[in-house]
Amino acid sequence: MPSSHASLGTPVSSPAWSSQLGQQLVQFAQRGGEQQIKMQLHPAELGPLSITLKVSEQGTQAHFLSSHMQVRQVVEQAIPQLREALAEQGISLGETSVGEQHNSNEQAFAEKGNNAGAQVGSSVTDSDQDTLAPVAENISPPLDGRVDLYA
Repeated sequence: MPSSHASLGTPVSSPAWSSQLGQQLVQFAQRGGEQQIKMQLHPAELGPLSITLKVSEQGTQAHFLSSHMQVRQVVEQAIPQLREALAEQGISLGETSVGEQHNSNEQAFAEKGNNAGAQVGSSVTDSDQDTLAPVAENISPPLDGRVDLYA
């Protein structure tokens, strides 16, 4: 799946933000297929907005992930406007979702840990696997919003 990077210079709190997001989505949707887009937001402290865009004959699906509640709320409020912007270009926006994205470093680390466990799992004994399991559980990020600096 192709990965693209984009940025929105308009502050998330600006009324023009959702129309700029719509313009960016139209450009990506017109390319067709399935794309992973990492959009840099303004201010930069809000981190990236990850968008998975799937364009097919059945319509277009858009899934948005952000680690900031403010960004998720703004995206949810912008969805009707995004639908409209895409419809003006003849693109039907079907399924959409907005979710929480955890720190990408934690995610990458968790994926590596799980993959390594799966590869090693076939060659170790059951007693060794028991010692691997707690490590994978400790990788999952806390759900209460705090960051474990010792992980």
